[in-house]
Amino acid sequence: MVLRMKRYFFAAILLGASPIFTLHVVGQDNAPSSQEASGAEQQEASEAAGEEVEQTPAEIIRGLIEKKNFGAAAETLDEALATSDPEQAEALHSMRLSIVSGFARSRKYAEAFEQGEKLVRALVESYDGPSTSAQLFSALSAARFYGSRAGETDRVTALIETVLAKAKEVTQDDPIQYAQAMARLVPLSVQQSVAQGDLEAAENLLHQHLDEFDTLEVDESDQVDLLIAKTQLLSSRNRLPNSNAETAQTLKQFVKEALESHPDSIPMLTEYARTETSLIGRILRDQPKEAQSRIDQLRELIGDRAEDNMMLKSLGRTHSAMERAIASSLKLLELIGKPAPEFEIDAWVNAGDTTLESLKGKVVLVDFWAVWCGPCIATFPHLRQWREEFKDDGFEIVGVTRYYNYRWDEEAERAMRADGDEEVSAEEERETLKSFLAHHELEHPVVVTPKDSEMQSNYGVTGIPHVALIDRQGNIQLVKVGSGEKTAEAIHAKLEELLH
Repeated sequence: MVLRMKRYFFAAILLGASPIFTLHVVGQDNAPSSQEASGAEQQEASEAAGEEVEQTPAEIIRGLIEKKNFGAAAETLDEALATSDPEQAEALHSMRLSIVSGFARSRKYAEAFEQGEKLVRALVESYDGPSTSAQLFSALSAARFYGSRAGETDRVTALIETVLAKAKEVTQDDPIQYAQAMARLVPLSVQQSVAQGDLEAAENLLHQHLDEFDTLEVDESDQVDLLIAKTQLLSSRNRLPNSNAETAQTLKQFVKEALESHPDSIPMLTEYARTETSLIGRILRDQPKEAQSRIDQLRELIGDRAEDNMMLKSLGRTHSAMERAIASSLKLLELIGKPAPEFEIDAWVNAGDTTLESLKGKVVLVDFWAVWCGPCIATFPHLRQWREEFKDDGFEIVGVTRYYNYRWDEEAERAMRADGDEEVSAEEERETLKSFLAHHELEHPVVVTPKDSEMQSNYGVTGIPHVALIDRQGNIQLVKVGSGEKTAEAIHAKLEELLH
């Protein structure tokens, strides 16, 4: 039985967002063989023939999962585990992942976390070091993600602490196993401290383990593994909210020196490439030329050694994707100081007295967004704040969106995409936008562009949220893509500069 974690790596580096996990189990108890009918199909066939067929708990659970009855599957699994022997229990535990994923796909994050928590606690009981560490740490990462979504901060913290304590107990007599376990677990604990608003605790935890790593005595053959473990802790420090150019440089210098001391080590080269790729991802929007230069250097360093290494090959594909983002960033830089492209308007929503004429002479923040865009929604508090703060200074926000075939669900209080081939009329979608804006307490005017509009392209939009700041003379002075506090701080600073 093998647990695998698949990350959306490039998106995570670019957006600074927590990666979303998809966990899969490979093994005979995870899914029916392609050579035989599923448990649900077997049961239905037997029922149709008037036969009674006794099913194993695994078959029953699998059938319930296939029918997307995840609640009943979870209850049946708990009952089966209560009476199973250890060998059966191990196979049954693996089915918990399918239930976790099922709840998560339905956005039932509380239920997904509850099942993930049970899985983690079961894996803790059998944790014995390297042979089971990947399963445990991957399950914990997923549980933390869903627990955070569900608002279960205290339970997530307790779960991480339980795993940390167990890992320390199991690996205390083996320095390199200890370092590797802490390199995986401490960053999760750090992220949790940050989520709770305790940045000081996060920093202290990192410094404590970084200092401890410096005192570990390991064999020469384990030196590379220790350096990789320390790199992972330094990378975690570089992801803290207060990280800056200095922390990035410290990380870059450390991993560079580590590679220089072990130039023939493919694992060290891989860790260097992974770390450098992450650092490049943080600058490619604002420093695209520097980012391209560093990608070129990294490619030259890796050379043909990527041919036999899956991670290096994967990073090569990431670099190609980065270069597309770099091309987009260069296009955005070309917009700075140039007259803003014309607005293309099919309709106004929330317009009030707003016209293109009324915007002349004002500083205008043009916000490209969509009702389905989570990062866009994350920027709304800043938009409300800025409009209130600068309302008397000749400032206006203009949202820009498209028709996406969404309608408003009053009960769920959210915009929902129309089913199948059903088409939402333009008039109804504009009503959806009104309801959406009112729900989020947004009062600024919004432009809905025509279906054949080139306005988004003219502003260089390749991802949203995308903000362009236009000065009083009608020239673009700043373009920012994505959400996050650092992006918001940059926009606010430029607003103050343009308005005062």
